[in-house]
Order: sequence, then C-alpha cells, then structure tokens
Amino acid sequence: MKKYLVGLLVVVFCFVLVGCGKKDDYKDYLGYQFSGKDPWGGELAITIRTLENDKLTWTYTDVLGSGESSVTVYNELATELKDGTTSFTVKGDETDYSFNYTGTLTLKDGKLTVKLTDGALEEKSTEGGAASYQVGPLEDTAKTITLTKVVDNS
Repeated sequence: MKKYLVGLLVVVFCFVLVGCGKKDDYKDYLGYQFSGKDPWGGELAITIRTLENDKLTWTYTDVLGSGESSVTVYNELATELKDGTTSFTVKGDETDYSFNYTGTLTLKDGKLTVKLTDGALEEKSTEGGAASYQVGPLEDTAKTITLTKVVDNS
C-alpha cells in the first residue's frame, strides 16, 4: 500500500509539473526590446510593453535605407495575443512617404519572430509615387525575421 501511495504521488506530481510547464509565461518579454535585421538590411526593433487579458501592447520600429535617405517606420500597437502569436498592421502617412506592412509576431523560446506577409513603403512625388521595400517580391525565407533580446526597458 505504501508503494502504491508513493507511486500515485509521483504520478500526480509529474502531472502537475508538466501541466504547469505548459502555461505560457511571457514575463521574459515584458519591458524588453528585441532587435535584428529586416530583409533589406535595416534595423528592426520591437519593444514589448504590456500584456493584459491577452492584449499585447508593443512598438514596431524599422529603419529602412541608410544615411540621409533613411526612413523610420514606427507604430505603437495593441493586438490580441493567442497561443504566443498576434497579427499586426503597421501603417503611416508622412509628408514624403507612406507605409503599410502586415504580418504576424510570435513570442517563443525567448525570441520574437516577425513574419511579413504584405506591404511596401511608398515615396510620394508630384510625378507619381514609387514603391520600395516591398514584401511581395521577397523570397519566403526573407519574410521571416528572428529578433533577439537587447534592452531592458523596465
């Protein structure tokens, strides 16, 4: 009987341990910035601000181009996080350009993965606009960017 009880306790303990391990815990993301290279060689940074009731607040910053002709794409977002993934649209309309990018953001294994699905930066001109930094023509592998933790913002 003693062996049976000990065996049962071990099984229950393992069940509780495994069950607790499956619960998603995103505390290692909150208040941190993650960075990496976008498909065009620019610096992409995402800062995770808060997570409350499955609502993730975060910022998306991407520097497209270099030098004086560089453009910074920036958005503050509040999106629904489900199973570690959220869909997003970053868009803006500035004096000289507009941008609109869509994709998904995944929090997993201490990293962020951004998968761009569509979008482009469009330069405005009186002679007609020109699209650049387009997602469509990219190879599928180039559309997925893995970002690593770089800054603690808490």
